[in-house]
Amino acid sequence: MKPIAFLRSNSVDEVIERTGFWDEYSVLKASFAAQNGAELIAVDWRDSSIKWEDFEFVIPKCAWDYFNHYSEFLAWLDRLERLGVPLRNSSKTVRWNSDKHYLVEMLEQGAPVAPLKLISSDSEFETIAQELSRQQKILLKPAVSGGAKKTLVYTPNDFEKCLQDAREILRECPVIVQPFIEGISSGEWSFFFFGDTFSHAIVKLPKEGDFRAHKLFGAQNIAKNPTQAQIDEAKAILQYVPEKPHYARVDGVYVDDKLLLIELELIEPYLYLECAPPESVGLLTQGLLAT
Repeated sequence: MKPIAFLRSNSVDEVIERTGFWDEYSVLKASFAAQNGAELIAVDWRDSSIKWEDFEFVIPKCAWDYFNHYSEFLAWLDRLERLGVPLRNSSKTVRWNSDKHYLVEMLEQGAPVAPLKLISSDSEFETIAQELSRQQKILLKPAVSGGAKKTLVYTPNDFEKCLQDAREILRECPVIVQPFIEGISSGEWSFFFFGDTFSHAIVKLPKEGDFRAHKLFGAQNIAKNPTQAQIDEAKAILQYVPEKPHYARVDGVYVDDKLLLIELELIEPYLYLECAPPESVGLLTQGLLAT
């Protein structure tokens, strides 16, 4: 077997230093070597000197900057497809998941997605006014983003600032508009699946006065033991993915005891393996090695 490429952007070290996250490359490198002697090599997807055809496949797990260089990233995907170098998750899945249009698509198909609307031009800004009037509190975020980039909450008093921020986002991509879900203060759930198998779950609890469920903003991560019904509910969401994922993180909040999807992370999710049972690393490795 050829070496396997593990995408690890330059920003990873800084995030690890600020959060105390595990270096997933180091963890998986040892696991791959132990399972079948496979060599995992960390590379930056933006490194023009890399010969991608020298790799068996590519794992985009820590491409934590792809949304800041989106057109370049799509061109990189094109290149891998021309070379016939597989991704895990697949190139088709990565493209689909890289733009939050997928949430609109899932919602239209009947998936339990938190309510949202997509604005593609400033001629649709009336939607923002209508949502603010109806909801009294809304959230805006870019359709192509990660790590809570440009994700903010607004009230009717913030209308002009909201429009200004929406215009700024539109310079790069469409805008997602959502009612603010107060239940986020009780925590955002994340369910982790490797192949067909449930691995673990956590609740990311935002710090008091914040809504961003990320350790970079002071959130706490709490390991959970969900019921089988909760696991089944989260797993059912994966049926809407175009191709079966090798790994998936299902992020959602509970409203009236029903899980509503916030994000489906299929490209570069941090997997919180420090909160997982010991066998989860091996389970993930097996899933990535499976064809």
